[in-house]
Amino acid sequence: MPGETPALTKQAMSLKTYRTIRSISYQVQIVVNGVHKHIEFTGGTRSPKLTMPYYKTDNPMIQEALEASPSFNNSFILEKTKDEIKEEDKSNDPELITKEFDNINLAKDFLKGEPYNIPGIKIPNLTSIINKGKGLGFNIVIKKQ
Repeated sequence: MPGETPALTKQAMSLKTYRTIRSISYQVQIVVNGVHKHIEFTGGTRSPKLTMPYYKTDNPMIQEALEASPSFNNSFILEKTKDEIKEEDKSNDPELITKEFDNINLAKDFLKGEPYNIPGIKIPNLTSIINKGKGLGFNIVIKKQ
């Protein structure tokens, strides 16, 4: 019906990476909705370092067919899953406590002080300060002047 949202939203999808475990060149046939589909694993190299080929997809029907294949966990494995929900900007995450500072040095001093005692060498730039803050439960913001 018009105006209805599809049951499967982009937020619910995952990008999955499958990697071969036995071969530098690999292909598999799967059946998706009664249709035979040819999947080719690519990106493998022999030199300078052996890297096995992989296949990435965010299509849940292809993922289900690959994981139902007799070759799954025999000739290829699920290497990783990346949920798109995790890719959202977490700068306004309600679980983080926002700490505002007038400049980067005050933010650095906050992390170097009690009770965190983070060595200055571990937080040399704004990105490392923000990441370390998130790890401690803070959303560190430097006020724009």
